[in-house]
Amino acid sequence: MNPHEGQLVALCRRPLIFFGTSDVDSFISLSRVQESAAIFQQRGALVTERIYPGRENIVNGGEIAFARTLLQQVSGSSTDSQGETING
Repeated sequence: MNPHEGQLVALCRRPLIFFGTSDVDSFISLSRVQESAAIFQQRGALVTERIYPGRENIVNGGEIAFARTLLQQVSGSSTDSQGETING
């Protein structure tokens, strides 16, 4: 049995959701992100919501690092600073 199988089953039951946005994003309004986060939370997801004041519609390094951390937790692997898998 895969040692991480329990983590994967738990993830299927309670997905991890990340919303990163800005208070001034002209493509996706802050209120829409907040509504979406609330809906996912009501349905049992583990939601992380990060609001970046004054930021344009981009993905920043903090969001990438957070997503990488989530993936590492689920997969049980680690990566180096370039994102290359070093074990797992």
